[in-house]
Amino acid sequence: MEVFVTDSVCDMPEEWLKVHPFYTIGMKVEVDGRTYTDTVDISREEFYGMVTNESELKTAFPSMSEVEKFYEDLKEKGVDEVISIHFSEKLSGFLDTYRLFIGRLKDLRVYLFDTRSASAGAGLIAMRLRELYEETRSIKVLKERFHEIRRNTFLVFTVNTLKYLHKNGRIGKAMNLIGTLLKIVPILTVDEEGYVDKKAVVRGRRSAINTMAEMATKFLKGKKFVRIMVGYGAEIMRERVEELLDKIRNLVPTGVEKLEEYLLRISPTVACHTGPEVYGIGVYAE
Repeated sequence: MEVFVTDSVCDMPEEWLKVHPFYTIGMKVEVDGRTYTDTVDISREEFYGMVTNESELKTAFPSMSEVEKFYEDLKEKGVDEVISIHFSEKLSGFLDTYRLFIGRLKDLRVYLFDTRSASAGAGLIAMRLRELYEETRSIKVLKERFHEIRRNTFLVFTVNTLKYLHKNGRIGKAMNLIGTLLKIVPILTVDEEGYVDKKAVVRGRRSAINTMAEMATKFLKGKKFVRIMVGYGAEIMRERVEELLDKIRNLVPTGVEKLEEYLLRISPTVACHTGPEVYGIGVYAE
């Protein structure tokens, strides 16, 4: 029996997962000194209910003994093949350690895919790979189409404060100070190599929403099938992400034949790196 595995950095909509289930390896999230396992003993609603922009947030990946227990549970269910799809190895040491672990497994075969993305971007790649496997039942086809599926995926996001990005080494001290003083808003992405990178820099909320909508719409040109996933963290960001979705709806090219839309809450693991006041959009288009 084969199953799909992912991690708590890959955001996918709950309604879709009910039909196409994944097993999830939860990363560790620390909130003001207390540690939780994402998806196991803290939900997204619980997390956002307790954090503010003053919270001290950290992450870590699970111990290999916890990953070993995760796989023992899969084997007890009769699993002998795993398609394992994860966030970018450039954003954490998790995948390097995970590779060593799965390389030692003897009675279970694991096919590993590094999305070189995160959050909605990684989730959209995982969703398309899962659907493709359901259509073909072929690992070979997944490997052949993987790079194309990555190219068909677009992600941008922004934040209300640069504090967490600065703390986690994503921006420098000068940018943090200037951004705070001038209300500069970075539009961020995960680049082709899997690193967080600036896509643009704008001033103010309205410019951020318009710029992200225009970028996403440009990506849709000439595409027939489009899947849009907008995500937000703290409740205060929901209005912004709904405005972003409305904006994109009005800009979708007429040639699009099938359009899917999802709205979800960004995972606690991601929010620990960006801060809770985060929102953005992922697009898959082919």
